[in-house]
Amino acid sequence: MRQSKAKPYLITYDISDRKRLVRVHRLLKSQAIALQYSVFIAVMNKTDCQELTEALTALIDIKADDVRLYP
Repeated sequence: MRQSKAKPYLITYDISDRKRLVRVHRLLKSQAIALQYSVFIAVMNKTDCQELTEALTALIDIKADDVRLYP
């Protein structure tokens, strides 16, 4: 199967709990470039994007936090 082309994604977040905020920020810092404190850009293919989304979902509280990825 052919790998999808990589494209830039803008990633933003608003995390209500300090502990989760630090974890999300650390994860994104390891995989993306910070534009501002809660805004990142990453060049990813579809698989990388799905893996990052799964990792972020595991770190956040879906009811209290907001994480968005925009292609």
